[in-house]
Amino acid sequence: KMNRRELSASRSPSIAHFSETAQGASTIRSFTREGPFAERFNELDRYYLGRRWRTVRSVVLFSWQNNILTSLLFLAAGIEAWYLLQTQRVSVGSVGVAFSFITLSGNTVLTFFEWLAQVEEALIGVERLNGLLMAPLEPGAQLPSTAAFSTGHPRRSTSTAQVGGFPSSAARGGSVGTSTAQVGAFGTSTDAILLNRPHVQIEFDRVCFRYDQELPWVFQDFNLRIGAGEKVGVVGRTGSGKSSLTQILLRLYPLQSGRILIDGVPAVAPSESSGIDLMTYRRLFSFISQDPVLFRSSLRDNLDFERLHEDSSILAVMQMVGLEEWSSPEALQLQIEERGRNVSYGEKQLICLARALLRNSPVVIMDEATSAVDPQSEEILVRATHQFFSGKTQIIIAHRLSTLESCDRILWLRQGRLVGDGPPREILSRFSKSDLSLI
Repeated sequence: KMNRRELSASRSPSIAHFSETAQGASTIRSFTREGPFAERFNELDRYYLGRRWRTVRSVVLFSWQNNILTSLLFLAAGIEAWYLLQTQRVSVGSVGVAFSFITLSGNTVLTFFEWLAQVEEALIGVERLNGLLMAPLEPGAQLPSTAAFSTGHPRRSTSTAQVGGFPSSAARGGSVGTSTAQVGAFGTSTDAILLNRPHVQIEFDRVCFRYDQELPWVFQDFNLRIGAGEKVGVVGRTGSGKSSLTQILLRLYPLQSGRILIDGVPAVAPSESSGIDLMTYRRLFSFISQDPVLFRSSLRDNLDFERLHEDSSILAVMQMVGLEEWSSPEALQLQIEERGRNVSYGEKQLICLARALLRNSPVVIMDEATSAVDPQSEEILVRATHQFFSGKTQIIIAHRLSTLESCDRILWLRQGRLVGDGPPREILSRFSKSDLSLI
């Protein structure tokens, strides 16, 4: 029983490690780190094979013990039957029935314990699923109101909120419309109000953050205010905290202390009665990263995975971002492979731009979105900050300083501290002289 449990528990780690290694194979080879990954897989595989050997050995041993016991019963029954037949106390038919029952009982016991072991192995999967269902939620998160299982976690209310517009102009370069889509179940009326605003104010209030207790601080007593509708650029050398700034803004990591406020409301609810629900909070942001994320599904699902928009609106957006050849109902059914392997890098970025336009969130974050695209795609992405996202709160991280010249403000980060905050011409000039050679 214990061997079966250990075998089931040891199977997943080696498979997961192999899958993750295969996905990152190009990066691993680039840094010539094949050895540690291979050794880790071999270690997990040896552990799994060891558990499997112990399980097979236990099953074979039990089978031998059962067969020996059955043989002994046959022997005892045979001796007793010979004696009873000699004394004419039983018939030959009765002896045959007795032998049949002995054989049947031995096979039945062996089959019963084999089935019992298989049932327990299957129940381990149920235990894991139950563990995932009962695991603590992220701070501020709530389950959907339609959650099917009772786990004791807080749930969002059943009321609906009007959120998000989506682009409706078919003309390339057209403006973003204001038509709305019904999506379900947000926590409070405050959430719905924030989601319907064209832009919001963001404030970092004495934020302290580090990735691990053993690592140095990334931000310590960090304060920053980004005005509603303001277009802010962020510069700094590698390791200055630019990407960390967006990660904590999206609440991908918990803060050690401090708060992030959206229009004066705490970013994540410290209790069920205050703050913004985490799911609603993340709907406030559209994120276009340096490494675009696409899912293995249809192009339509990648653009609108919540099914909030009509095909006509999606096709209009595809034309706006320069993907006219994909702006047909048939093209929306194109199957995107895992991580977008069957589309080019520039096309992936433009798909993510179209997704952001459809999402129509009050805040748009672009993290090195133009760092590795062709000039035409870069021009479309840069134009998006001027035209498509006009009026929204924008945070743009870039190493190409030319893409930041149209920003309202430039933030200059150095080792998690704000060392410059001002007009683009002033900050970019200072940054170019001091940090550009270090990027």
